[in-house]
Amino acid sequence: MKKILGIIVLGLLLSGCETTQPTISYHEHYNKCMIIPEASIEEIASCGKQRRLAYLETLDQEARGAEGDAYMIWVDLLAQQVKVGKISELEAKMELLNRQQVLISKERDRKIKNQQQNRIDWKKVAEQFETKTKDTNKRKCVKQGNSTFVCEDVN
Repeated sequence: MKKILGIIVLGLLLSGCETTQPTISYHEHYNKCMIIPEASIEEIASCGKQRRLAYLETLDQEARGAEGDAYMIWVDLLAQQVKVGKISELEAKMELLNRQQVLISKERDRKIKNQQQNRIDWKKVAEQFETKTKDTNKRKCVKQGNSTFVCEDVN
């Protein structure tokens, strides 16, 4: 039984070692475009959209999420507001930067929570492999007189 448990634990540990392509969050594509010096919000929106769509082409269709699509539309609308003069270029960049920071913070918190949930309690795993000796020697003691006890082994 302990060998089977050991094999299962080892299998689970090794399966966690498989190599996979790191995933890129939808907002990270825009981060890379925001660091371009002197880039306008319209250029950032276009660059981020192109990067995200190119990345999605390398993945399964199921990898595309509604949240990422909504963010892409939001950035496009932000650029459109600048184009029609509703907000300034600076206001749009500040709004985008603020949204990026919120998303990064949420992502970091989600990763920390997942790591805490997936943490293996190695002490409990080790306890599964410890051999516990059973105390097979039992004693029965009977009081004889005022202060004398007579004990004998009972199996």
